[in-house]
Amino acid sequence: MVTDKRTRFVSGALSFVMAVATLGSIPLPASASMSVKAAGATELTLFGYAMEGLDEQFRLEGDQCLEHGWYQEAIAAYDESLKLNPDNVTALYGRAIARVLSGDARGAVRDLTLAIKKKPDFSDAYYARGYCMEQMGDRAAALRDFTTAADLFKQQNRLLSYEEAIFKMFEQYRDMGREKAYRGNHRGALEDFDQALALNPDSAGTYCDRALVEYALGDSQSALSDLNCAVAMAPLMAVAVLERGSLLYCLGDYTGALHDLNHALRMSPDNADAYYMRGLCLAELGQTDAALTDFKLARKFYEGQNNERGIERADSQISMLA
Repeated sequence: MVTDKRTRFVSGALSFVMAVATLGSIPLPASASMSVKAAGATELTLFGYAMEGLDEQFRLEGDQCLEHGWYQEAIAAYDESLKLNPDNVTALYGRAIARVLSGDARGAVRDLTLAIKKKPDFSDAYYARGYCMEQMGDRAAALRDFTTAADLFKQQNRLLSYEEAIFKMFEQYRDMGREKAYRGNHRGALEDFDQALALNPDSAGTYCDRALVEYALGDSQSALSDLNCAVAMAPLMAVAVLERGSLLYCLGDYTGALHDLNHALRMSPDNADAYYMRGLCLAELGQTDAALTDFKLARKFYEGQNNERGIERADSQISMLA
């Protein structure tokens, strides 16, 4: 079962909060009859011997609210904890988690930055800030934080957290590469995809991404090598088979291309691009009637996608063969 990024982050954040929830907490004595929320300056004077752990009481209350999804109540409790002890980095971290989960990523970043300033080896804070920066669209900043988190997790012998941070680094490089490729910066995209695959060499999709920019840079053989890797890793990944078939067509290997495109259509029978590319192959192989049928099917599926450019391409081929 695939878990979405937010759920994975929430799970990790809560795991950390609950892991530290019992550290350093000192319960109020029975004689302090007023609740923690009601305790004010007078009570601090009367029961000063009990106030050493009052910030932790508020922090624990915040953790409990956070666990139940009561984010505003959690923030209020962490606020009280931090009024009593501004150096309570666990309360800062908890408030940051409550803030990002309530939609205030910028507020969370402020808290996490302060927590890191107070505790420079706070690996979870770096990881959480990386998550916030990712949500805000600043992948370069997210990458820096995930990289630092990974280094610290490794030093702390927290191997599962280290692996998670490495995966987040991979995602940042991959997505930055995709953004650069979309903008036409193929050389920059290639560098990012290289870094992504160094971190996660089992990502078939990233091999497909890199193949596209390699082809755009004129390196067809490297593109074909990457697509061969992708198909070997994920033989049922229709997009990888389709991309290899399309590249083989461009390289003049129409028989090889036809084999891949047939396979892609068996896996994805409503794929307009696959029908279009197979039509081109069949036309090159002299099978005009079959090619015409494929172009008409491609047009049908492009219409279903409201893909005007695809419709125009299909119409152009149909007019040439009709």
